[in-house]
Amino acid sequence: MKILYVITTTCVGGAEQSMAQLAAYMKEQKAEVKIVSLRTPGAVGTQLAKEGFSVETLDMETIPTPAQVLKLRKIITSFQPDLVHAMLYSAIELCRFLRYTTKFRLVTTPHFDMSKQPYLLQALDRTLKSMDAMSFAESLYTAQYLIGHQQYLKDRVYLLPNSIDRKRFARDFTKRQQIRAKWGVSMRETVFICVGRLAPEKNQVLLLKAFKKMLAKHPAARVVLVGDGPERNNLEIFVTSNDLTGKVIFEGQKTQVDTFLSGADVFVLPSHVESLPLALLEALAAGLPCLVTKVGDVPLFVEHGRSGFVFKPGDETMLSCVMTELAVNEPLRKKMGEISLQIAEKKLINNQQAYQKAYEKLIK
Repeated sequence: MKILYVITTTCVGGAEQSMAQLAAYMKEQKAEVKIVSLRTPGAVGTQLAKEGFSVETLDMETIPTPAQVLKLRKIITSFQPDLVHAMLYSAIELCRFLRYTTKFRLVTTPHFDMSKQPYLLQALDRTLKSMDAMSFAESLYTAQYLIGHQQYLKDRVYLLPNSIDRKRFARDFTKRQQIRAKWGVSMRETVFICVGRLAPEKNQVLLLKAFKKMLAKHPAARVVLVGDGPERNNLEIFVTSNDLTGKVIFEGQKTQVDTFLSGADVFVLPSHVESLPLALLEALAAGLPCLVTKVGDVPLFVEHGRSGFVFKPGDETMLSCVMTELAVNEPLRKKMGEISLQIAEKKLINNQQAYQKAYEKLIK
């Protein structure tokens, strides 16, 4: 089997890491795998190249040039894949466009919330969707939106939720001691962690505002931000101007986050927009209570009041209150963490095997 993965970016993000894990799995199954990044390869693409994968780039900025479209067409015609699997909006629509002039079997996985795309981009998606042999929905929310709003055919939408390797995120006390020593954090302090791109839609500034309020009642706490992005400078300015220096730790972009999760006590995801984020699944597997917004499939994986708390996007007061509650109540943190582990064991599937079976069925 020959598979060409086409993805908009290969920076550190949930979609990019899902693609990398799937590509590695398929390579282990003796598939011939090639990867194309529309934009200059990021950390995930660079790592894949180091691991021996063929990674090409179109060096695209926003809208593809005719030369870049022709380059992708040439890659497809020369590689002659059994399947082209496109991920993220730009890669999906570009591959669909090429299907009008180039013969190949296309499958897609959005890995984003289509409902938040501008109307014209949603209309373009509805126009080109018939080019897909199959659309894999990474969350129930995505599947329902594609069928209900984007008018996808039910028999061409396959619900295949995101998944992770749970064993890799098992709590490790040695890692916990080491990373907290690196942070200069005592075992008595409560560490809140947010893993994700530092971008407006992730809304980390809400976490910092709620954290500042919480510190008045419980000063023995820290926030760790794992990730990088366009909002980093603004977040650093907020930290400095609000006397939070030393209380907020910026870890930057990381491809492996298990050690950081082992060092944390509570996971926070204050996003405006999500589908089914890998960061949440990793936090569940690490046995962390989760404070999350009511977006996408996120509420389906966090039991409000049992494994964490679910709040409306932008609700600073609610977030500050539940952060305070968990900061001062260690028994509740432990109890909620145990339920997170139970949810992870029950709900987190291995979707890589399911993808392989779906691929095999499509190319028969």
